[in-house]
Amino acid sequence: MREIKFRAWESKLTYMHDDVFVYGSGNVYTSASKTFGTPNTEIEYKDDMIVMQFTGLQDRNGVDIYEGDILCFQMTAKGGLGLENDGIDKIVGPVEFGEFNPDCSVLSDYIGFHVSGRSLKYKLSEKNCRVIGNIHQNPELL
Repeated sequence: MREIKFRAWESKLTYMHDDVFVYGSGNVYTSASKTFGTPNTEIEYKDDMIVMQFTGLQDRNGVDIYEGDILCFQMTAKGGLGLENDGIDKIVGPVEFGEFNPDCSVLSDYIGFHVSGRSLKYKLSEKNCRVIGNIHQNPELL
C-alpha cells in the first residue's frame, strides 16, 4: 500500500510546507510545520498554495519523490560499447501526474505519475535517478 502524503508550496512566502494534510473545508493542516515551529499547527489555505502529492517512490538516495520534483540521471556504460556519458548528468524533467502516452500511440494512453512522457517507475528502474530540486524552488534547472 502506498503512503499518502502531501506538501504545499506557498509562492508569496516562497516556502515549502512539508507533511501537509488537506481536508474538505479547504484548509490545510500540517503536522510538522517548520514555518510555525509547533506540531499540529493549522494554516489557512491560500490561493497561491500549490499542493503536491507524494508518488510513493524514492530516488537512489532514499529521497521521497513528489509531483513537481526535477529528476536527473547519470548515463552509464551500455552493452559493452563504452560509456555514453560526457561527464554531465542528464536532467530528465519534472514529475507530473496526469495522462501520458509513452509510445506515441493512440491506443496506449496512461494516467499516473510520469516524467517526460515515461512512467516514473520506468525512469527509476535506471537505478541512478535522483531528485535535484523542484519546479518551484529551482526553476533554473529546467
